[in-house]
Amino acid sequence: EVNFWISRWNSPEGRKKLRAAERRFFPFRLTVDRVVRSSGIPWEILAIPVVESNWRINAVSSSGAAGPWQFLESSARGRRLIIDAWRDERRDVELSTRAAVSELKFYYRLFSDWLLCCAAYNGGPTRLRQLREQGSYSGFWDMLDDGILPRETGNYVPQIIAVAWVSAHAGRLGLPLNWEMPPRWSSIPLERSIHLNSLAEFLDISVSAVESMNRELNHPVTPPPQSPYSIKVPADTEEKVRKWLKEQKSDAIPERFWRYTVRSGDTLSEIAERTGISLGELLQYNGHVLRGTLRVGERIYLPGDASEPPGAEADALPRWTGKHTVQPGESLWSIARAYSVTPEILAEVNHRRLNQVLRAGSILKVPQIQEALQ
Repeated sequence: EVNFWISRWNSPEGRKKLRAAERRFFPFRLTVDRVVRSSGIPWEILAIPVVESNWRINAVSSSGAAGPWQFLESSARGRRLIIDAWRDERRDVELSTRAAVSELKFYYRLFSDWLLCCAAYNGGPTRLRQLREQGSYSGFWDMLDDGILPRETGNYVPQIIAVAWVSAHAGRLGLPLNWEMPPRWSSIPLERSIHLNSLAEFLDISVSAVESMNRELNHPVTPPPQSPYSIKVPADTEEKVRKWLKEQKSDAIPERFWRYTVRSGDTLSEIAERTGISLGELLQYNGHVLRGTLRVGERIYLPGDASEPPGAEADALPRWTGKHTVQPGESLWSIARAYSVTPEILAEVNHRRLNQVLRAGSILKVPQIQEALQ
């Protein structure tokens, strides 16, 4: 089984895919290596995003799994990745890698077997755990030989092994090796929103270069201050970017936005005229509309000082109709981050002290997830 997949990944088509994966992975190599090394998990685990997405940061599967590690929305939220109107941290390579490492380490505590961890990453741990507890099977290969694994999982684990083997023997197999030093990035916490095009202009680089460092963002503007965010910049520019941020006017970006759903007959110029803002300002907050036609049902963002159009909603005011069951080890801070709110607001809504230890199993009011995504 493994030899079959080695031959597939070492074929001309497979080698082409591996070269493409390497190109996509290269800018993030230092970050990912640091996360994996500090976690203590085997480096071969990095074959997972090759098989899952071929390291496509913007990959989305038919089931809705997204990012290089292909997290479903429910799994991502369970690993404290933020998914809201402003960002999808499944596309943040460092955070999604940390989430994947956390999930794999959890599986290893269950199985003490990295092959079963990979199988669980693909198909979930429940069935595997039941089989192990029954004492019927000692490991992945026993389960595969007995034909009790789903076909996808049965192919998935040998592929992981094959990709890891081909990568480890790349030089011997004649695959090109990249000896260049990957770029270094720094993360700077923001106290307010900024436009990516303003940052790009200051750094004298393209907007796409800034976007490539911050792929989790849904728009060319960072989230409002009530949803904490750190911008990633080239490491050698960190000091001057920090200085530039301090020099920016505090009112350069509104702290509040309206979300407006496009209706039949709407045009950008008409929306701008109705809401009292310039077309240029409207485009600043909605870079995505530059890449296609305005579509009915599409959501665009308006700065908070715009006149509220019919059907718009205040993005800064989520409705607290959701419920969150506290898990062991969770705090107000970790839960607040998962729902893109501040710990202070979460504590106030739930009548808790900010430093209060939460009891596992207790229920907290949180913003309703679907509303937050609308």
